[in-house]
Formats: sequence, C-alpha cells, structure tokens
Amino acid sequence: MNVPLLATVASLLLSLTVTAVAGVESAHALWVEDLDLKMVSGSVRAAKTVEGNPIKLNGVEYAHGIGCGAESMLHINLKGSATRFEAVFKVDDAAIRRGAARAFVFVDGKLAFQTPQTTGFEARKQPCRISVDLTDAKDLILVGLAETGRKIFVDWADAQLTLAPAAKEMPESAAMPDGLSQAFDTKANTLFLDQIYHAYISSGDGQIGFGHTAISTPIILSGTFYSHGVVVRPRSYTRINLKGVATRFFSLAGVNDGSAGSVVFRVAVDQKLAFDSGYVKAGESLRQIDLDLRGARELELMVDGVAGDAESSLAFAVWTGGRIDVQPGVKDKKDFPEPQLPAQTPMPIATIKDGPEPALHGPIITGASPGRPLFFRVPASGETPLEFSAENLPVGLKINRTNGIITGVMAAPLTQVCRITVRNDRGEVARDLTIVCAPHAMALTPPLGWNSWHQWAEKVDDGKIRAAADGMVAKGFAAHGFSYVNIDDHWEGTRTPDGVITADTNKFPDMKALGDYLHGKGLKFGIYSSPGPTTCGGRLGSYNHEDQDALTWAGWGVDYLKYDGCSGNHLSDIGQRWRLMRQCLDRTGRDIVYSSNTTRDPAAACQLWRTTTDIRNGWEAINEFGFVRSIGSEKNAGPGRYNDPDMLVVGNPAALSTKAAPGITRNEQITHITQWSMLAAPLLLGCNLAEGDEFLVSLMCNDDVLAVDQDPLVRQGWRLRQDPPVADGGGEIWIRPLFDGTTAVAFYNRTAKPIRIKLSWKEIGRTGAQPVRDCWLRKELGNFTEGYETLVETHAAVLIKVGKAETGTNQVFSGS
Repeated sequence: MNVPLLATVASLLLSLTVTAVAGVESAHALWVEDLDLKMVSGSVRAAKTVEGNPIKLNGVEYAHGIGCGAESMLHINLKGSATRFEAVFKVDDAAIRRGAARAFVFVDGKLAFQTPQTTGFEARKQPCRISVDLTDAKDLILVGLAETGRKIFVDWADAQLTLAPAAKEMPESAAMPDGLSQAFDTKANTLFLDQIYHAYISSGDGQIGFGHTAISTPIILSGTFYSHGVVVRPRSYTRINLKGVATRFFSLAGVNDGSAGSVVFRVAVDQKLAFDSGYVKAGESLRQIDLDLRGARELELMVDGVAGDAESSLAFAVWTGGRIDVQPGVKDKKDFPEPQLPAQTPMPIATIKDGPEPALHGPIITGASPGRPLFFRVPASGETPLEFSAENLPVGLKINRTNGIITGVMAAPLTQVCRITVRNDRGEVARDLTIVCAPHAMALTPPLGWNSWHQWAEKVDDGKIRAAADGMVAKGFAAHGFSYVNIDDHWEGTRTPDGVITADTNKFPDMKALGDYLHGKGLKFGIYSSPGPTTCGGRLGSYNHEDQDALTWAGWGVDYLKYDGCSGNHLSDIGQRWRLMRQCLDRTGRDIVYSSNTTRDPAAACQLWRTTTDIRNGWEAINEFGFVRSIGSEKNAGPGRYNDPDMLVVGNPAALSTKAAPGITRNEQITHITQWSMLAAPLLLGCNLAEGDEFLVSLMCNDDVLAVDQDPLVRQGWRLRQDPPVADGGGEIWIRPLFDGTTAVAFYNRTAKPIRIKLSWKEIGRTGAQPVRDCWLRKELGNFTEGYETLVETHAAVLIKVGKAETGTNQVFSGS
C-alpha cells in the first residue's frame, strides 16, 4: 500500500470538510457521512434526513450528519485510527410527533453508550450529545431503534470520528457481523431467520423482535452485541416448511442480558426432538445448534419457560444468527424454506342468517342523562314492514312504530323496565328493555359499531362513511345492535377566524348532513380529535378550543368522541385536559360517549379508555392485547366504564393488511371476538362492511356471543387458569359472571396444536349437574355432572354458558 499517497488522500478529505451550522469540526476529523453508506442496515442518507430534507434537531439545522430510518445499524472498521466518536442524536423535528427512538453505541462489540429511555414528549425533543472514547478500538457500531411510533426517522447530526495524528489508515464502513462468524463458515445460499417476517406464530406476550428486542433494545448476550437474531418470550413456537431443499440449520441461543428467569430452547425436525438446550439464564454461554436438515420437510423452533415463574415468562429468548442453508442449485426465492402456520382445522360456528319471522336482538338496557335526548334503535330483524310498539315507556319517550327508534327526553333519574314488541305478517315477539335515566348513562353496555381507520385511514371521506352505514344496515349488523359509525383522523380542515373548526370540505362537504343521514338510519355518529394542538396524523387538535369543538360536534349531531393523546401527551396539564373535554361535552346539552386514549381517571368520566397501543393485524397482537395486557384490568370495569384493547381486525381491513401483517385466520378471529366479549370490550369493526361475507356476519351477529359482551352486569372476565406454559400443549380458561346468574366460560388454545381442556365445576364455585350451552354453535349441550371438557383447535376458542338462568335479575344499573 502506498502510505504517502493514502496520507495525501486523507489530508485532502479533511481539507474538504465543512463546519456544521450547529457544531464545529474537530481537528483531524472524518465526517461519518463521507463513509460508504451502502453498508448501513436500513434507510440512510448523507447530510439529509431519509426524506431528503435538511437535518433539524430542536429547531437547529445541521449541515453534517446522517439521516437514518428508525431501525438502522452502521458498522465502522476503525483500523485503530480513531480516538473519539461524537454526534448529536434525536428523532428529526419533522418526525418528532410520530414517536421516539434510542441510540446505542458499541465499541469492539461492547455497549459504550446508550441514550436514556424516553419518559414523555418533552424528553423526545431534547437532542442527546454523544462522545465516546475510541482509543485503540477496532470496531464501532451505531444502532438506532424506534422506541415508540411508526414511520419515524432519526439523525446522527455532526457525526464525526476524531483521527489519531499518526493514523496510517482511514476508517471505513463494513458489513454487519452476523453473530456466527466465529462458529460457522458463511455460505451464500443462506436464509437468516430474522429476514423472515412473521415467522413466529406465537410468543408468550405476543411480542417479537427482529434484530432487537420487542422493547427496542439491542441484542446483547454475555456483554457482546449481535446484529442478527429473533427475540421472543417463552411459550414461543415457529414452524418452517423446509420444502426439502434445506441442508443445515445453524444458530446460537441465549437469554438477552438484563433478563431474569430461565428458558429452554428446543428444536424438532420432522416432529422429532433434535435439540434441547436445558435451562439457560442471561450471562451464560450461548448454546450452539448445528443440525443436518438434508431430506427434512419441517423444522420447529420452541422456547419454553419455567411453569409458574413470572420472571421466566418475561425473559427475552434469542435465536441469534440463526439461519438455514439451502442446496446450491436452488436459486428462486419462492422455492426457499418459509414459515407456515400448522394446518388449522376450522372451529365450527353457527351460521347466522335472519329469517322472515320477527326477532329482537342486541342490548337489553339503554339510557340517557337527565334532560338529554335519548336515541335508541331497537335492534330487530324480520320480513319488512315491521311494526314496533312499547309498553311502560318512561314519560318523555316515544317509539317510532315503523323503524323502532326510541327518542325523547327524561327529566329525572329513574330505572324503568318497558316491554318492546315487534310484529309483521309472520307473527310477533316481545321482550323487556330496561331504560335508565342517570348522569352519563348513554353507554351502559360496551359500544358496538364501526370505525374508519383500519379500512380507510387518511383516505376517509363522506362517501365511505355513508357506505359503511349502508353496509351496517344491509348486512344485518344494525339489526343485532351495532349502531356507532365513527370517523377517525383526517376529517379535519381549518379554523375560521373566530376559532371554529371546519371539516376538510374536499372530503366532507357537510358534516351536519352526514350526521342526519346516519341518524335517519337509526345509527349514531362518531368523531375524532386530540387534546393537543395536532392529531396523530398532523391535523388540527382541540387544544385551547375544547368548548368550541364540543359545541360544533354537538351541532353536527355527534354521539361519540374518540379523543387520542398524540401531541397532547406532552402537555404538563394533560390530566386536566382529559377532564376538561368531559366538562365541555356535558355543556353542549347532548350525551356524547367519551373514549380516551389513555386515562381512566374517574373525574374524566370516560366511558372507555385504551389499554394498549394500536393493534396490529396479526395473531401476535391478539395474544398481546387480548391476553397479556388484559390480566388484572377487570378491577377497573363496570357499567359505563370499559377497558378498550383497541378496535377489531376481523375481516382483515385493508389499511392494516400488509406483507408484514397479512391478517388473522378464521380460528384467530373467533378467539379475537370471544376474548373481547369476555373482556366486556367495545366491539368496533374496521373492515369494509359492504363486502362482509357470511363468516363475518356469523362471527359478529351471533346473539349468544353478543349477549356475553353486552351483559348489563358488566363484570369483566378474568383468567381462571393457565396450564403450564409449554409450546406444544396447554391452554387457558377465562370466566365471566353474567347478570342472570349463569357463568360464561371461554377455553383458549394459544398454542400450535389442537388440545383438550377440562374444567371442574368446583373451579367456578358450582356443584351438581349443570346445563351447558355452546354460544358459538347456539346449541344446548345438556347437563354435565362434574365439569366440562372440550377439544380446542389451534389458535381457536370455545365459549360456553354454564348454569340455569334466573329471572327478574335484569335491573342491575345502580347509577354512575
């Protein structure tokens, strides 16, 4: 190598560097942007954000740096020539409201620096200055990981390496280490596990990390950084169809540093156990796996914890550098091994198809605040025309005889049982309806309806909302109690000079007319906003316009508000802001259901509050939101107060269906609705109702299942028992007491193979023979003396009702 020439080139490079707008270049410095950025894992751009804009952090513009996607890694071979690395790190100002990110710096494979975990919006705004000693170091790895949010990008502003005065070689970017370079030879025809998205079909808490943990921390095993890996919680299972072309499986297995508890890794080839790690703890040496796959058809990867050990269930188990080598002649990627769900035998459910005879469906209780209009469409089906009547309606209320809509105003608190009758030429049917007049009595059972986001996202408009309303009626959802049609974000336009919010007239030319259209069908109108200056989509929020916005919505006929934290989460008085909007809604003189993003503060008087982040269209999200995050939440629920694990993904709505989130299976949809019903959760559809097929209608319009969700006692269900958390067996049982003295029992199989689950009546406080009804089949199963046992298919659920219903128990509301 021509050392003098190299020194001349280095000197020239240094002479071409420019002082940043916000910082000063160090002597003998090399800007990181001058390296070959093609080596970066993830999106990257030199001296610009990934979107091509100037780098700007907290209002300060930087001339130097690299802009990266939120999940990015850069490996620099220092060649012993650098003495220090310096940078200013933060999510770029243009993306700051989308989420937060963290930076990690590794020197010679060891963690040398990490930004603190973000604790709020204000913390996101502060750039973090990084200065790391590189004396005698050989390697530098920069890692940026999204902590919250989506589609965010980060900047390493003024990122530079200080070079040693006597440096003979220039640092250069290098390929990321794969975690197995010392253990195995690298082969070209290789498929890394973390390159197969959605490979892991189950994980203990539903969370999976690819190249990092699910909480956005790097893979660090026994103090060493690894760039490749799939990270899961115990009770994880993966099945890979090898297609007969695989030759070998390599991996290292270990527990991420900082995790407590022990896990065991198991690998099966063609359903025969081929590897068992024994129990592994964080800090222990990695287990090496090297299996011959020639001629094999199936590979199964399993991670289990210690039964009953809470710490074990929270450990991060890592398959690092795991890869499958493929026969040299296989070139087309479609012929490569790929993850596949085990064959799922569909759980049978009753087909719901309303007949010509009149029938009454839906909730058996409704209400309104004193002095506020009540609006309730009696859910009914049958050959039209239908004729409705009511006996013992409270004073001030009346029922429309042709459409069954009850309207009017009740002056004083009361709880009154009336008798609703519907008839047509085929006959008549009647049942009781309890009507309550009490403060905030407008949602005495969880809201049933539809929200625009999962199907249309920012493309929502007036026509799509009307089509959803039409579909809700035409497909029979409205006849079974679904009533809310909610517009999510991106309806907002501008404010008038006096501060009144308007709709985006290109999308919504007349909001009042839209509200009238919905009400004319007996449906209710929902809207979206934020307590901050802007919504999650960057549209106008309600900050400092709460009274004006509430009055505007009331004038449009709005019945439901989804109030999303977004930019409001950074406000120091956010708690007061949640309460303020409730007060403003109440001052409109109209009952408006209040759905909050986070707060369940009793003073805010929310009818429902989110208990999770945004749901994803995949099985892991059903696992996480419906089960893991719902443990213990039942203590907060009651009539008019509901935990909300987010909207439904049944029907695989378009805006959520991507290659990364391809959707959930028929069995998983049954589990989804069963668990949300056991949780007394709102059931808000998000798919295209106009295209709803027979299965979707049968899934959502089953009166037995809806009766569990809409039970007026509103005692949220809880987990009774979880069998040992092993990947190839076990199940769960959840129970929920119902207002008529019966008990709803749900059996779940979150594992990868069909299992049998048995319940003893003693476990639910019952003795002697008990009648059992299968809710999904809508079928009486007979009397069972000791308990009940059932087969549950993979990722499916069975829902039964146990006991004999008592009478005269439907007056359950005690006020709020």
